[in-house]
Amino acid sequence: MDKTVFTAILLVAGCTGFIQELTLYQGLNCAGPAVTFQTKEANLTNWDFFLPSVQSWKAHGWPTPSCVNTTSAVRSSKSLRFSGPLESATPALAVYEFGGAAGREEIFTTGAANNFGYIANYAMAFGTSTWTLYSNDNFTGTPICISGGGEMAERAVVFRSAIIGCHAQYGSGYVPVIGKEPEFHFD
Repeated sequence: MDKTVFTAILLVAGCTGFIQELTLYQGLNCAGPAVTFQTKEANLTNWDFFLPSVQSWKAHGWPTPSCVNTTSAVRSSKSLRFSGPLESATPALAVYEFGGAAGREEIFTTGAANNFGYIANYAMAFGTSTWTLYSNDNFTGTPICISGGGEMAERAVVFRSAIIGCHAQYGSGYVPVIGKEPEFHFD
């Protein structure tokens, strides 16, 4: 449960135009000694001297990051990963084996995704990308459209294949859209 909670914490970092990073603080309200991570850390053993005393964290990736006081989720974590691509504005689909962005992860930035090697249970769309998720392999079955909307959209949904775009040609013309539609601004 703690790993899922901590992975969910990292979801905060998935939004427009920022390199994702997570700063852990030994004091409450993001004060005191801190360590900042900008890469995936497969093994946090080298940080055992610091993690037990972590009391707050701040995920950067939102224009205005906020501080969160924490309990055991960070202290008992064994690895650290950001959600999706490192540059959060990159149009991409992150596919996860389990809900809460847990388990095996595949990241797709172009084309289509099929035969993940597992049944996907969670999806995240990034940047301005839209994706049609299908309940069956080979882009068949019930379609659902997920839209990054210029930021990030996430959804617990069981699916077996996905294709970039939410268009009638993909059978997704009249399906629910999860997330907000992309907005383009010209100055």
